[in-house]
Amino acid sequence: MFVMIITKDTVKNALRNVKDAVTAADAVISYGKVRRSERHELKRMLTEPQYHILLSRISAVLEPDSYMPEPEGYRVSSLYLDDLAESAYYEKLSGVHYRMKYRFRWYNYSPELIHLECKEKRGDRIFKRSAAVSRNCLESYIKGDYRLLDACDAPVCREVSRLSRERGLSPRVVVCYTRQAFQHPLSHTRITFDTALTADPQFDSLFSRDSEALFPVPLPMLMPAHMSPGCILEIKYNEYIPKYISELLTSHSEVLAMSKYVLCRDALNLIR
Repeated sequence: MFVMIITKDTVKNALRNVKDAVTAADAVISYGKVRRSERHELKRMLTEPQYHILLSRISAVLEPDSYMPEPEGYRVSSLYLDDLAESAYYEKLSGVHYRMKYRFRWYNYSPELIHLECKEKRGDRIFKRSAAVSRNCLESYIKGDYRLLDACDAPVCREVSRLSRERGLSPRVVVCYTRQAFQHPLSHTRITFDTALTADPQFDSLFSRDSEALFPVPLPMLMPAHMSPGCILEIKYNEYIPKYISELLTSHSEVLAMSKYVLCRDALNLIR
């Protein structure tokens, strides 16, 4: 009779092999510097005590994602675009079930990795298309020169170029925040804690850590007056959230329909 002894190391190795396979699959999807994803996304506002308690619990059971080399997290910057009708802003406020939002995104103030993204909402699912672009491409776009986007093979680049010409799509605000992110290696569940939200209405110092134009964005409008807001919690998953993670999350606040883009536009009083 054949007997297999399963040890803790055996389980760890099996999980590592599955994780490597998932990483390889992601690499195939990102071939040609174009990425596509589909997922569910939930957002919640946590008080300061809730934030620290849940962070300690999540960090104990999930691994930090590859973007987070330090426990303190990393800085995320996004230059959001909108058209002449301010469609992205008003469709979010109206709760339109099918809507799209465009942005350039980079990390830790570095121009080495910049993505142009289209975030598309269809009911309760989020679809994201993105393509890597250069700093020169981003800065040319801000100046109204779309030729580098036209030369890009990625459909999202040509789409943004076309909408900029036809509907006046253009930069509106730079949204920045600090993110602590954790992921489950098998279920594609990702938990992020976003703090220190700031808005920048100017676009001439995108990669500066000490821009004087950065404006702290208050979050008290999302919570009762006697509770101090701690962070925005985002829960992202494909088909399901593992039960033990779901149980950690159920006791912390209600799901909210919020947008950092809308919060920052309102904070800067750019919408009349």
